[in-house]
Parts: sequence; C-alpha cells; structure tokens
Amino acid sequence: MIASPDLTDKLLQSYAFTPKDKQALTNALAQGYLLAKAQSYNRAQSNVGSIVRIRHPWTVGPSDVRSAQSWATEQVEGIAATYETLLKHAIEELPEERAIGDILGGIKQVISNIGDWIAGFLPWKTQQIADATWAEGDADGTAEWIDDASDPDGIDGSTSSVMVRIEPASSSSDFCRLYAGEEYSLADFKGLAVQFPAHVGCIHSAVIISR
Repeated sequence: MIASPDLTDKLLQSYAFTPKDKQALTNALAQGYLLAKAQSYNRAQSNVGSIVRIRHPWTVGPSDVRSAQSWATEQVEGIAATYETLLKHAIEELPEERAIGDILGGIKQVISNIGDWIAGFLPWKTQQIADATWAEGDADGTAEWIDDASDPDGIDGSTSSVMVRIEPASSSSDFCRLYAGEEYSLADFKGLAVQFPAHVGCIHSAVIISR
C-alpha cells in the first residue's frame, strides 16, 4: 500500500525546510559569494602588480551584501524546491506501514541538521550550487576590477599591457572553443557578448594578466 495523500502531506509539512534552515543556507551562500568576489578582485590586482594601481579599490559594502543575499535567496529556493519534490516522491513510493519508520528514521535528521543535509543528501545539487556560487563571485570580482581599471581618472599607471585571458585554453564545448585561450584588451573584453562561466557546467573564467 502506497503512503496516503494525508500522510504524505503531513510528512511534507513536518519535514520541509523551515525558514530558519533556509536563512542559514542563504547566509552561507552569500558569504561564499562575497569571499569569491573579494578574492578574484584582489587576485586581478596582484596579477598586474604595480603596472596599474586603482586609487579607490572596491571593498565589500552594504549594497554588495544586499545583492549577495538576494542572489543566495534565489539559489536556496531552488534547493528547497528540488528537495521537497524528491522527498514527496520518496514518501509516495513507500508502503504506508513502512513510511513512518523510513521517513522519520532516515529523513528527519537530514532536515533537522542542515550540515548533515549538505554533506549527505543531494550531493550533486549542493555541489552544483557551491560551484555556481564561487563561479558567480569569481566572475563578478574580475568584472569589478576591470570596471575600476577602465576608469582613466581612477587609476595610476596604464592598462595598455593588461589583458584578459579565457582559461583553461581547451574546451569540449563548441561555443567556448571560440574563446578558450584567447586574450583581449580590457575594452575588447567588456565588449564581448558573453560572460564566463558562459553556461551551466562551464569551466572557463576570465583571468587578468599583464604583458
């Protein structure tokens, strides 16, 4: 006998993500994004050394925190929706006489402890979100540096020898093959009709180098 609709609804209501769970994960993703952005920005500056010095370099501010929280909230809603869909399917497939033992014994701890959930439940989804979070922050940090360095009134030095290289140089994607390993001036890179990562699962990123 498959679990009844009433039992399914009760279990979903009892063990779905709570607002506290969602907020904890949202905060973690937002923090990861900002760490990635700051690291990317600082790496870009380090790569050019004294060739270019930005007079007022970017640092994390209140607007960045708000944007990161907004972005992370969207990601967490996606995680929760995927989790609840699969949880509902698992409940519906269980014989009713086994549902209480299986769900309470196996799923309750997963939901009650977000750390255990991240480590053990839907690893492919959580890894995807973690990778996307870091890639998003990394790309935005590089873009922020490029914007700052492109302002002639805001820098000391010259960007004439500064380039943007798309790494890695190889690609299994027909689309990314057009860009992988290519180098662009700051202006030319800003004019591209593509941003990296360019698609889901894209391994490419923009890296600041000096010639």
